[in-house]
Amino acid sequence: MSRAFTCALELNPSPRISEMIREWRRRNKESSGQLEEDWMTVVQNGYWTRAWITQEILLAKLIKIWVNDVEIDPHRISRFAEYLTMHLNRSEEAKIPGVARQDHKSRIFIFYISFMGQQRGNIRNLYEDRKLIFLFSELPGRQSFYIHDRVYSLLSVATDASSIKVDYRASTGELLNQLLEIYSKSMCICSWFYMSDMLDVQHIPDSKHGRKNRVPVFKIPMKTDQTEFIMTPEPKYWHHICASCGERMDSFQGSNDEVSFCVRSICTELKRAHLFVKKHRTGHYSIRRSDDPTSYEVLHFQPAKMEDEDELFLGFKALPDMWDIFLTGDVLIKLFVMPDRKVRERNPLRICDLAGSETKKVEFCENIWACGK
Repeated sequence: MSRAFTCALELNPSPRISEMIREWRRRNKESSGQLEEDWMTVVQNGYWTRAWITQEILLAKLIKIWVNDVEIDPHRISRFAEYLTMHLNRSEEAKIPGVARQDHKSRIFIFYISFMGQQRGNIRNLYEDRKLIFLFSELPGRQSFYIHDRVYSLLSVATDASSIKVDYRASTGELLNQLLEIYSKSMCICSWFYMSDMLDVQHIPDSKHGRKNRVPVFKIPMKTDQTEFIMTPEPKYWHHICASCGERMDSFQGSNDEVSFCVRSICTELKRAHLFVKKHRTGHYSIRRSDDPTSYEVLHFQPAKMEDEDELFLGFKALPDMWDIFLTGDVLIKLFVMPDRKVRERNPLRICDLAGSETKKVEFCENIWACGK
């Protein structure tokens, strides 16, 4: 394995990374691909996904890397290592249809090696705002013997986790509840997917009412489908497309008594589809996906109640098109299609880039009354 890093150290430093990558590829070809194999052996090593190394790396004042018997100063190779790993991932994407991003181990390696290369030591000197959700996003799929440690190992790094107390006697459901309370007003559906999968739990205990297996309730503000009209040279091919996902609207089979919404309008990490909410009688609604006939119960469906800043952002004309959909957490997972366990083990869930913002995409509720029904 040390050969790959020794080669990286031997390359002439260049402000043009592409030239260094080109030279590395030439040497890799001479080695019959051994350099690439050695490099990816390091990148894919299970060490990088250990939960507790996060604080060891991010809080360290000085870092050295040892690969077999070779000692390396991270700043000497960090930029090249980052781009080379991304380059090799793009090569893999060409081989595997449908893969459009780095595998999670490469993403973690790139995050760590990039941080090490900045030579500023403690992450507290780099980022004032270090939210848990940001760390979850940058470091997906971290593993530990005790599931709790996937959260506890970040407490000394995160700035918004002071309310979480280390208690291994607490159930993972109780820990999930603490996470949901932090992001109860500003989270994304992908965050719920990620946190419940990371802690391997869907039900959380209700300490206030004594129920052991409470299914959490979420309020999802969604904007009805917005369309764009496409005019082609031949009028018979004129059609509408969804402004959010770009799909032809005539490919979605909704009925006149259904209100439709685009999944991609709320999160880019979710499987693309359109949702249809149908009223059966007063106060009773169901929801389904455009690619699945299965319907699920909607706890409540109402025009969205906008706050002043939301009205300013969306504009007056958008208000009648905004709706609040109340769903339980288990329906959320079924409706937005969480991949099965084998797929998640191979390619852990991700959190979208906007999940850490203050955008009110999903609100976690004690019940539908607590969310302002």
